[in-house]
Amino acid sequence: MAGRWMAVMVGLLALGACAQTGTTGVGAASDRLLARSFADTPLRQGAIAIFASEPGGPTSYRLSPCGNGAACVGGPGGTMGSVTRTADWTVVRGLHGRTFWLGQGGTGFVERAGTYLPLSWAPRAEGTGEGDAPSIETPYRHG
Repeated sequence: MAGRWMAVMVGLLALGACAQTGTTGVGAASDRLLARSFADTPLRQGAIAIFASEPGGPTSYRLSPCGNGAACVGGPGGTMGSVTRTADWTVVRGLHGRTFWLGQGGTGFVERAGTYLPLSWAPRAEGTGEGDAPSIETPYRHG
């Protein structure tokens, strides 16, 4: 029992020492790992709804994955745009005259004519429209 406790203490001390030495790259890499583990990734599991505050009022878009590194407007039969994945962003180009910079967990920016405006996105199956998944209604009463 004392051996386990001692091993835990040594591990915690080593972790603290690493944090104090200012090692570079560890923070960003661990942040990305956590974001990928606990947040949604855009277009990974189906269509997404995007909401942006653009001049003239709020605007919404629907993008769907359509294979071969592409995204489509509205569904697989819509206009195709290219999808590029970087360490921090999923970048969708060529749709609606804009570039969508989609981050992990529902954040990002829409770029139009060199101007970046904030956006939020959510998987369509999470109540952002009619969705593409089958209904999750059950025969049991809610409440």
